[in-house]
Amino acid sequence: MSRTLFVLPGLLGIWAWDGAATAFKTGSVHEIPRVYVWHWRTKLPDRHGQQLIVLARGTMNSCLVEFLSDGFRVITSRNALRRAHWR
Repeated sequence: MSRTLFVLPGLLGIWAWDGAATAFKTGSVHEIPRVYVWHWRTKLPDRHGQQLIVLARGTMNSCLVEFLSDGFRVITSRNALRRAHWR
C-alpha cells in the first residue's frame, strides 16, 4: 500500500508527515503534529467535525489550517478549532 508524504511548512520548521500516527519534524521539537477538529457550524458547516492541522498562527488569534481529508486550506479564527480526542 502506497502512502502520500505530506510536507507541511509551519512556524516551528518543516513537518514531514505520512498521514499515519508517525511523524517527524526537521530540527525536532515535536514528534507528531497536533490534530484539531473544525467546531463551528455557521462557517463551513459541511466541515463540522473534520480533522485538520494548524500550519501557521497569526495575529489577533488567526491561523492557517489545512483539512486532512482533501488538503483544503483556510485562514480562520483559532476559536473555530477544538482538540481531536482519540478513542
